[in-house]
Amino acid sequence: MGLVLVGTADFELADGSMITNFLAKGNVTIRPPTVTTSVPSAAVTSAESETVEGIIVLGGNGAILGMEFLRSLDKLLVVGKIVALVDDSLIARLIV
Repeated sequence: MGLVLVGTADFELADGSMITNFLAKGNVTIRPPTVTTSVPSAAVTSAESETVEGIIVLGGNGAILGMEFLRSLDKLLVVGKIVALVDDSLIARLIV
């Protein structure tokens, strides 16, 4: 991955056990959808990639991104029958 380690952090898991993971500074790029879905095209408000820099937790077999990444991209993580990143502005229009 070519990530530069910046330290470690302790995390409490759902079962109450503690783990220590490495932290690295890195960039994450969110790309627009590349497959056809049943989601209306109006839900895709940006057709360009978005990149943000932040701290990545390296644990298990991959990297874990914190909520700061999602917030800095102005996105919400929706988890249900589908998992999606949704623009905050779209949610604001639906709620009002």
